[in-house]
Parts: sequence; C-alpha cells; structure tokens
Amino acid sequence: MNRTTSVNLGCFLKNYNLAASLKMIRDCGFDGVDFSLWYYSQGDDAPMKKDNWREFVLEMRRLLDENGLCVPQAHAHWRHEGQVQKDFSFALPGEIFARNIEACHMLGCDKLVFHPIQHFFPIENEAETRQKVMDANVAWFSALLPAAEKFGVQLLIENIFDY
Repeated sequence: MNRTTSVNLGCFLKNYNLAASLKMIRDCGFDGVDFSLWYYSQGDDAPMKKDNWREFVLEMRRLLDENGLCVPQAHAHWRHEGQVQKDFSFALPGEIFARNIEACHMLGCDKLVFHPIQHFFPIENEAETRQKVMDANVAWFSALLPAAEKFGVQLLIENIFDY
C-alpha cells in the first residue's frame, strides 16, 4: 500500500501564490496536496472558467511535478448555483463541475471531493423533505457520472450532515 502525507492546499492559498505554497508544502515534508480546484473555480474571472483553463491546469501540474508532490485527492467547486428550492427543483451541474473532473484527471488524481446540493428553507415534513433532497442529489451526481467515468475519477461526497 502506498502512503502519502498530504495537506490541504487551500490553507496556504489564502496568503501565498501557488508556486510559493507548493514549495512550502514540500519543504515541510509533505509529499502530497489535497488540491483546491474550488479555489480556482470561484468568481467570474476564475482561471477554471476561462477558455484556456486546460493550460492553467497543465501549469499547476508542472509546479506539482517540480516540487515532487502528488495529488491524492482534490476538492471540486462547491458553490452550487442550483441548490434545492422550496418546490424541490434544482439546476443540474454546470460546466465548471465537468472541468473540475477533467482537471482532477490532468493532475494525476482519481478522487474528487464534492459537497451535496442542499436546501436552505424550513423543513415542514422532515422525512419527505430529506427524501426529496436525497433524490435531487442522486440526479445531480448522476449527471456527472459520464465525465467521471470518461476520466477515471471517483466522486467523493462529504459534509452530508443534513441528510
């Protein structure tokens, strides 16, 4: 079994650029990073939302390789535009999520962590609401399966405390 000691990259990116963050992580003795794709996917001018996003990912991969770091898992964009509404409608995943899956593959990673879509309204019938939100998540994540299968990426779901 291979063992990797990794740290969440997002903690470093708040204060340092990617190159400096990766060097610090390496110098601290880590051999992997929990890569924060979400960090590069937020906002209208986010690198993962630009036409040249693949070149950006290749540069990230070059910096990882230069520092001898692997990516045992990555975190996807987590600000879902289509959260579950009061009528239980929701939007299917946007292009940014498919890009995050492909980017994960390009970084040599086969595990991508997601947060489920949620409801932000009072629950009137708890059992019915929970089932409908669960059904919405099954449909939402099912829409990502073709991309995940194409690139050999496992979809991991965390922070499901509300389900």
